[in-house]
Amino acid sequence: MRLLKKSYKESESEDGMTLQNFAHPNDLPRRRTILLVEDEPFVREATCSILESVGFEVLPTVDAQDAMKVYTECTRGIDLVMTDMGLPGRTGQQLGTGSTGTFA
Repeated sequence: MRLLKKSYKESESEDGMTLQNFAHPNDLPRRRTILLVEDEPFVREATCSILESVGFEVLPTVDAQDAMKVYTECTRGIDLVMTDMGLPGRTGQQLGTGSTGTFA
């Protein structure tokens, strides 16, 4: 993939644009990790697929209890927790606010 990038050099083309190589997220030194909490299988699988296609590592979980287990057992850093707000047993908001010490 190539992107056009505005050039500030006068020696470039008339329109001031040059082609630059685009660094794909998979080329980054460390893939970013997302903990995904979603109880609906179709939504969870579709979201995982989209996030993985743009270079994220996704740790899918089905509810707040599963998410807490994965979070505490994960040996690498988790960069983002993405949660459904309506989960069985505990809402996504309760997961986030009730666990600020854990997810902080």
